[in-house]
Amino acid sequence: MVFSKLQTKIANLTSVERQILSKSLGYHSYGKFEKAFAKFLIAKSLDEYLYSGYFDYQHTSESLVKKLAQIFALNIENELKDAINLNNEAKKYENDYIYIDTNFKRKNESIFMLALSQSSRYVEFDKKELCFKSLEERLKFISNLITTHYAKVRILPIFGKITGYRFVHLGQKYDFDTGGNLSGKEISESVTWISF
Repeated sequence: MVFSKLQTKIANLTSVERQILSKSLGYHSYGKFEKAFAKFLIAKSLDEYLYSGYFDYQHTSESLVKKLAQIFALNIENELKDAINLNNEAKKYENDYIYIDTNFKRKNESIFMLALSQSSRYVEFDKKELCFKSLEERLKFISNLITTHYAKVRILPIFGKITGYRFVHLGQKYDFDTGGNLSGKEISESVTWISF
């Protein structure tokens, strides 16, 4: 991949070469340049780097990648286009989530403790795994994720035994049992928030 080649070339630059590169990119402050490149070098992929939305009044993440590719004579246009398409597709799913259902009934638990523990009632996943797939493929991915999660975590601290999962996807609700199968059981979400 061109992006990883670009990262390697930049990582292997000497201090003097970095200063020359800094000036050729239009940076007046070497500190800003170093900040930009620290972020550039730690990115796992081009789409991740672009998604982070870097901007330092000199370059955006996209303009920086284009300029670097030009300086190092690398053609990154196709990879850049693919990364932008992937990020645009992933944005459609940014409000999707998997809620973990339990038979929790509040007794004497502090509202603050419940609010602080609320994040444990959701399964984290990479939304990019949903991109460019059919609904059937997405539900299969979620089913596998649920099966794996339940194999590792059967009881949530404070909330108790896991009884099911709800996948909210593009405004639609899909309820799963603990085996990762779509179920007829309707799950109602119980949420605790504190606002100041």
